Amino acid sequence: MKRGYRALRDCVFHNPLALPLFPNNMVNIASNMLPYQIGIEVECSFKDGTRSMCDVNLGDIVSELGIVNYTWDISEQRFRIKSGVAGMIGLYNVCEYLKKECYLNNMSGIHYHVGIGYPSIEKLYTRLCGGTIEQRKIVDMILPELDKWDYKGQYNSRYVSPEKSLAWVNIRRRMGTVEYRIGEMTFDYSVMINRILHVSSISSKVIKNINA
Repeated sequence: MKRGYRALRDCVFHNPLALPLFPNNMVNIASNMLPYQIGIEVECSFKDGTRSMCDVNLGDIVSELGIVNYTWDISEQRFRIKSGVAGMIGLYNVCEYLKKECYLNNMSGIHYHVGIGYPSIEKLYTRLCGGTIEQRKIVDMILPELDKWDYKGQYNSRYVSPEKSLAWVNIRRRMGTVEYRIGEMTFDYSVMINRILHVSSISSKVIKNINA
């Protein structure tokens, strides 16, 4: 079992395309590692310059990548992946798509939106706007974990904010997401899935706390 679990983790972090080949109980273990849909904002542009959404069949791209949706503008690619193993496979496909279609912009980064949904986002928003003790409890669950990322950027400041930009973490009440804004620029699946699973774990711990 230990050998099988090591093989499962290796696929989760490096080769998710092989995950459906595992027994159902092990696929369920992998799926539970990613319980949320994740929005990914990658600040980069197309290699072939400006591209209109009218120039492509978005439905075909979304279907081919196996994701929920995809949009872009002149400087940013925005994807939303599914939860579970399907999301891991979608993320792998997104990374391959980015390598093929986009320039790696090392002067910028990636934002991850964890779709915790309702009513969790309302409870989290209320706690952050409440008393100092409640705020501090939540902040202390989040920021020390993100310190492990060793953020080198200058644009975002080390705090958790309800509905404001320029923070490491924003609570996007309208979108039902917790936005983590300090991801380093990469098209590497292994780096992205590590970040995504970490913010998913952080978000789950926060939700468990506010629901206690």
